Amino acid sequence: AAFLAATKGERLNPLWRLFLTCGLRRGEACGLQWKDVDFAEATYPDGTVSPGRLSIRRSLVTVGKEVHVQEPKTKRGRRVVPLSADTVAALREQAARQRDDAAAWGESWTDSGYVFTKEDGQPLHPDRVSAQFNEAQSRAPVPRIRLHDLRHCFGSMATASSESIFILSKVLGHKSVTTTQRYAH
Repeated sequence: AAFLAATKGERLNPLWRLFLTCGLRRGEACGLQWKDVDFAEATYPDGTVSPGRLSIRRSLVTVGKEVHVQEPKTKRGRRVVPLSADTVAALREQAARQRDDAAAWGESWTDSGYVFTKEDGQPLHPDRVSAQFNEAQSRAPVPRIRLHDLRHCFGSMATASSESIFILSKVLGHKSVTTTQRYAH
């Protein structure tokens, strides 16, 4: 909460919220496209209602200095993740920011289809996202952690709120519940 409050209004605040509320990997968040986001309310088999959801279908990964698109490593990595109302609001804020960027850049703006982009519409470089996270942390009254640790934070918070380890395993895209148990500490 302190980190999100300290970065409120910043360009990547919606991305930080997505990491903390969905437990995405860096490449999954960078590879998220608008066609993967569904703002329609969904009811899951266990009766849980979500104000939206997103589908994890690709990841942006770095090989050397180049960025490549790849599919999730495992079948379980390709998944649907429920969204909270706050996260839906943050994604709507991101869409509005992109519309403003497109208007400001005019014909020079690139419609890449990605949710999180640079001002010109080009996708974010995953390594730059990590660097920007480190910069944002330095402005917030929080302990220093790695960007990937936000995934662990999500797992721990979900477990503390009595989320089923089996459901959490599906949301995180883990191959086994054993892996998920290591995240929930």
